[in-house]
Amino acid sequence: MTCTEALDLLLEADPAVLAETSESPVALHLRSCEPCRLLAARLVSGHERDRAGYLGVVSQQSADTIAARVIMAAAPTPIVPIRRRSLRRVALGIVPVAAAAAFVLLVNARRNARHAEFQESIDAAFAASTAVTNVKVPPGRNAVVFKTRDPGISVVWIY
Repeated sequence: MTCTEALDLLLEADPAVLAETSESPVALHLRSCEPCRLLAARLVSGHERDRAGYLGVVSQQSADTIAARVIMAAAPTPIVPIRRRSLRRVALGIVPVAAAAAFVLLVNARRNARHAEFQESIDAAFAASTAVTNVKVPPGRNAVVFKTRDPGISVVWIY
């Protein structure tokens, strides 16, 4: 067994394997490899310290106290309240947005007014009678007559 394989198995090994008292492949490797043996000894001493600390805490305190400490240790971190923004900071953020919205509404209103004027002129042009009424249109085609500012000129579009 290589050291890499043994290191992977050391964290899951039984205390008897770590103490080199069993005949498992990991215990056999620990007997022959000094660095792995030192790591196993550190794991055993850590387990013993944890066990002694737990037994010391349990013997000194009641079960309710221990349960409360465990719950407090597992409790999520408290939520930090968000700082309230000042009215000035909020206003500085809203004013540019409001100005942009007002600009868009103004431009749109002006465009609608120009469109209405243009539509009125088109309607007036189509409503006015034209002097050119005698246009021969080939079968299957259509024609449109446009009146210009000059009363003597009309445009005929055959499509």
